[in-house]
Amino acid sequence: MSWLMRSPANEMSYPDTQTVSPVNLRRLEEISAGELEIRRTMIELFISAMEEDLDGFDAAVQAGDQRSARDRAHSIVGASGNVGAVALAETARALLDRKGDQPLGQLRTHADSMRSTFELTRKHLQASLPAS
Repeated sequence: MSWLMRSPANEMSYPDTQTVSPVNLRRLEEISAGELEIRRTMIELFISAMEEDLDGFDAAVQAGDQRSARDRAHSIVGASGNVGAVALAETARALLDRKGDQPLGQLRTHADSMRSTFELTRKHLQASLPAS
């Protein structure tokens, strides 16, 4: 299932995370080999890395550094895919799929979308863990 829908005139639209989970929990279960502590550690490391990457993406956008923004988006795609955070991976991939430099306003909108998708993803990941 593709999370990202393309709309006319090269505008991006984003996943409907109100009706579909932003996380493929089967993927997370698979890569953690069913081990709760491994899954917990992976989620903690993912959240920490995404906070850093999203902050870096925001800083690159503010500086108008499109190359750094694309590098951070690439990192977000890879890390998200590894833990089954499909909505965040597809949201970041939307930037990588676009050719050439993007207007600053579009990059800011994209940064906001990635941030809100990450927050929803974080909630789903944390909710997937039993209370400790």
